[in-house]
Amino acid sequence: PPSRLRLSPSPSLPVADGTSVLFNCTSDRAYPIPTFEWYKNDKLIQRSIGMNIHNETNTASFSSSSLLTLVLSSIDHDHVLRCQVTNEASIHDTNVELKLNVLFKPIINISWNQKQSPTTLTVIEDTIETIHCIVSANPSAMANIEWLKNDQLIR
Repeated sequence: PPSRLRLSPSPSLPVADGTSVLFNCTSDRAYPIPTFEWYKNDKLIQRSIGMNIHNETNTASFSSSSLLTLVLSSIDHDHVLRCQVTNEASIHDTNVELKLNVLFKPIINISWNQKQSPTTLTVIEDTIETIHCIVSANPSAMANIEWLKNDQLIR
């Protein structure tokens, strides 16, 4: 059955938003030829038959691999990419996974009353309205958020 799975590139390397990344999943002792399944956050995104590379004198040294290309975005940050390998000799699934580390600039969302922001908010005089500013980024350095009203800083 498939064993000693390896997934590259290294999970510790951050990747910039919009970058195309070629992932390679390799399995040793992959005879007969295995099926590779790629999952992102437990959702199947690709299934393929492995490409075998072997030593002519020893079938136990067969290895097989599968390639997956993804263009990563901020939505993919912290998602888990998993390569699962099975063949006719498998008793159970063999898999390897990594957490995606995608660098992206701050994304700002403003909302009130549980609604995403349209371009303007109308407030009746002498009423209270709570406005939320949510900033997500990687790296997640704390942003300095300033509120302006008619181009004047609110304190």
